[in-house]
Amino acid sequence: YDEPEFYYRGFMIDSCRHFFTVDEIKKMVNAASLFKFNKFHFHLSDDQGFRVEIDSYPNLTTIGSVRPSSDFGRGENDPTPYAHYYTKQELKEIVEYCRERYIEVIPEFDIPGHTTAVIASYPELSCTGEKIEPRTTAGVFTDILCGGNPETLKMIYSVIDELLEVFPGKYFHIGGDEAPKNKWNVC
Repeated sequence: YDEPEFYYRGFMIDSCRHFFTVDEIKKMVNAASLFKFNKFHFHLSDDQGFRVEIDSYPNLTTIGSVRPSSDFGRGENDPTPYAHYYTKQELKEIVEYCRERYIEVIPEFDIPGHTTAVIASYPELSCTGEKIEPRTTAGVFTDILCGGNPETLKMIYSVIDELLEVFPGKYFHIGGDEAPKNKWNVC
């Protein structure tokens, strides 16, 4: 029955660059609930990996969830492929676990920038159609979804529809940051 001073008390977990298992997520959620956090921003798509099972676009997990290696500038270059994603059932389990602890999960589907993993899965959604791989480093990249391609919007709507089946909360984050328009300008 206690009431915290601030309504929105959030934390974020980025599973794109470093994947966390369901059990690891639950452990972090337990810690957050002890401090009365009530919003969990779940970063699920970025240049380094797409981490959600999407039935209508299966390459997002078969290709987009796999980066060839990892090098995040800390002298910890891992030359092995890094391949992880959550099934819809696992995500529903996380959402329910959070709900029981009064925490709303806010999924993030980053668009139109930070979409190298999406473009690796479906190159035709870029301005060039060039085949690329999910990024192995951090940064801002010029490969973004093509804003003039009707198929891009079709994919975005399909992904959001499927995510809404899993995440029933009030908030949904669609990214929008760091989207260089270099390729849009010549498309």
